[in-house]
Amino acid sequence: MTTTAVRVPYVVAYEVETVALNLAVIHDVWALNGRRLSYADPAASDWVMGVLWARQKCDRRGKVNYKEMHTLRQRECMLHRLCQVCQAPAMDPGTGRLSWLFHEEVHAGAGQLSKPPTCLRCIPKARAACPHLQLDAHVYTSPDYEPWGVKGLVFSASGRPTLQDVPLTDLCTLEFTLARALIVHVSNLLPRQAPWPARPPYRNLHGGRVNLPGEPVARQSDDRTGAWGLRPDLEGRWRRPPLTTPLRSFEWNCRYSPHSVYPPTSEP
Repeated sequence: MTTTAVRVPYVVAYEVETVALNLAVIHDVWALNGRRLSYADPAASDWVMGVLWARQKCDRRGKVNYKEMHTLRQRECMLHRLCQVCQAPAMDPGTGRLSWLFHEEVHAGAGQLSKPPTCLRCIPKARAACPHLQLDAHVYTSPDYEPWGVKGLVFSASGRPTLQDVPLTDLCTLEFTLARALIVHVSNLLPRQAPWPARPPYRNLHGGRVNLPGEPVARQSDDRTGAWGLRPDLEGRWRRPPLTTPLRSFEWNCRYSPHSVYPPTSEP
């Protein structure tokens, strides 16, 4: 038996790449307040775009941490317009637009994003590998973007660091921010036809269609088959099962849930 290996996205971090961060506050004559966040052993490469970035190793092996993006690889994909899955150029040469993959619909035509784009070739692979995208996935395209800010930990003398989105124009806050991801501003975001067939309707154990949260409840069954395999009578009305049919707790809960899996009936 052969198995197809799932490609790990280029931007995803590995557990072996995590390093201890020995942070310190140093005096800096170029800082607005005379001090700024730094490492105990600072290097010139620690600051990019005037911001201190989190250190990580570059060793793509071992256990994958899908919940975290690698700081350097994420910034590289953002600055060079690379695909977050295969590291290839993400812009479509035919349209001159970038593709973005979301697990829900986007209702704004512009905004800030911290995840890199995905090339059209890798969109089906990304959807097949991600459980969230398997449930629902939407593709949007946009023209070129521009850096807006960073997502990182903001340190203060009054309390613990907090994760914030800091714009590049907020110089005072950036001096005490440990950046973890680059944020870009995207405009003219338009939906694109997904390169896969429409999602089939979810069905319960008896074949009845399940309306997911957020979907309108259908007033008529789309396949003319009820939850128990019933069919409408000559007048088009759905009949309830006879009283001898056992009602399980699962069926009872589904029947009286807000998103009922049973076809509507005109009987009281």
